Amino acid sequence: MLSVVRAVSATLLFGTFGCAPVQLLEGNDVRIEQGMTEYQEAVEIFVNEVLANYESCRIHGEEQGILEQMQCSDGSEEVQSLCNEEIQAAREESTLLAKEACNAASYMGNRIDFYIPTEAKLSVLKSRAMVLDSSGICVGAIEAGTKALKAVMPDSVGAALGTEEVQKANNCTQAVVNVVIENHRALALNHRCIDNPAYSGCPELFSGIAVDDGTWNPAVQASFFLPTMLDTLIQNVRVVLVLEEAKKRGAGDEGR
Repeated sequence: MLSVVRAVSATLLFGTFGCAPVQLLEGNDVRIEQGMTEYQEAVEIFVNEVLANYESCRIHGEEQGILEQMQCSDGSEEVQSLCNEEIQAAREESTLLAKEACNAASYMGNRIDFYIPTEAKLSVLKSRAMVLDSSGICVGAIEAGTKALKAVMPDSVGAALGTEEVQKANNCTQAVVNVVIENHRALALNHRCIDNPAYSGCPELFSGIAVDDGTWNPAVQASFFLPTMLDTLIQNVRVVLVLEEAKKRGAGDEGR
């Protein structure tokens, strides 16, 4: 659970060492806030639509199995013929609906329309974040484990800024945006592996899964994996927004 954002005083936000103020957090960027809010809305809608399509895919697949076993045998030949024609039409309709739903649910069906353009938008936010603090004071302070930065940084942000993320970033904002991008990619990879656990790039947890014995059900697996990944991404976005809010409040205090 994310902690409530607290007001950050200018003294803590910028620090005072001797007579010269030292800025520990880079400036607020409204575009990053807006972009992250839009991303959260987009990914929540996307995951829920994908889950609905997986369920439709499953339902139409089961319907296909039932229709394949149906055959009319009562009545005259003419009646049987008309009945079987109706069943065949129902089979064709069910096949089409299943194909559409399964494609709409799949990773490949969403790769071009969602995953690629959404990651591109996140990369733009990352580029904006990179120029906020080119000197890397915030990152350096994290690596040094300074008490001043720990006082500035909300708990939820500090917890998200592990050593690996920090080493990849020029500043704290870029570090937390990096986390969002990495987990967006993880969402895409797990989605791909739900469709095909045998894909060579799948995480270890997908190894050894038999896909030919009928026990692997993408709709069921998606209902476990995707909500968990969504929760993680929402938490990531909130961390970015918490950091931006802390910077705004600190800047506001500075002007008082």
